[in-house]
Amino acid sequence: MTLEVEEIDGIGRLEGLADEWHALLERVPHDSPYLTPEFMIPWARMLASKYRFRVLAVRDATGLVGLAPLFERRLGKWGVEFVVRSFPLHGFSPPFDLVIDPAAEGVVDAMLRHLDADAGWHLVELLNIPERSANLARLRDACARLGFGFEQFDSLSTTYVPVEGAWPAYLENLPRKLRKSVRQGQRRLEQAGAVRFVRCPQDGLSLAEGIETALSVIGKSWKRFDAELVDWNGFLREMGARLAARDMLCLRFLMVENVAAAYHLELDYRGNLHGLHNAYDLGMAAGNPGAVLLANALQDAHERCRGRFDFLGTKEYLERWAQARQDFVRLRVVNRRFGAGIKTALYDRVSRARKARAAREEEAQRLARLGRLPADADSAGD
Repeated sequence: MTLEVEEIDGIGRLEGLADEWHALLERVPHDSPYLTPEFMIPWARMLASKYRFRVLAVRDATGLVGLAPLFERRLGKWGVEFVVRSFPLHGFSPPFDLVIDPAAEGVVDAMLRHLDADAGWHLVELLNIPERSANLARLRDACARLGFGFEQFDSLSTTYVPVEGAWPAYLENLPRKLRKSVRQGQRRLEQAGAVRFVRCPQDGLSLAEGIETALSVIGKSWKRFDAELVDWNGFLREMGARLAARDMLCLRFLMVENVAAAYHLELDYRGNLHGLHNAYDLGMAAGNPGAVLLANALQDAHERCRGRFDFLGTKEYLERWAQARQDFVRLRVVNRRFGAGIKTALYDRVSRARKARAAREEEAQRLARLGRLPADADSAGD
């Protein structure tokens, strides 16, 4: 069957793909909410000034059978320009992947042939693809058939909570020190006022009120975005509206006397909860609000019989809540044209230096914003 590849070059055309995109996702076993239009379109809009759209849509006679959310960035060093096509990244990359109908054949080959006809790139770098994804073998085999260089590296390992059994049993198996920290934190918060937990939009808080409350908490945390070069506030508002329209949103708040001390953003997708972002008011740090709210989120997941609760982050404190892990890999396809391999080696050298510098700067900013916390304060807003 003949396959046609279309290159989507802007947000409007990506928006126009949404209905076909949803239909394709229904045929794909992947359960990542980050591959849905509800997340990807606002994320791409937020990063539109940093990237050129190069999204590949593959169709056969039945309709859309493949989608590659590729975006292009150009890097320069020592007078040499290097062009990378990748998933859209900003500080971190959520778990992305190619979206391919398992019943369709030749989709990855068609994508690579389309790329091969374009000399304007040097490297395709796909970060944080699930290690269990069928696309690893598809891409590796297609590269071997068509003569592209293919590389695979470990990139990320995250934890998750398999929601099995009742909440009291899970709670009892948590480390004693963690349970004590949550109890003490809640008591300290209750000394400041009545404590309650609120979900938006489930508990009567309007979506607009919930978004503004979340932004207020972020503004009082070390995660505030006053130095960012992207419109995170706009992203959160658009994504929240899109997720809420498809019953995929859970904004969770810990309220102390009607003031939000912590917030947690979760994506509810295919029976699982995915924690995307959280923050807490630094002025409430003594009450350990991040950990108190996370305990509430996990209790809610058990009571609503979700399949699992995914932690997107890699912080060590998350391992206190869960021991189950899922691993992700980084895949690279090198252009077959002469000189691409040499430029890739230069790119790697420059990238390592930039990542080291960015990590140092991020840690310095984090410490400056965080300030000095009590010794027993948890990092669950991290």
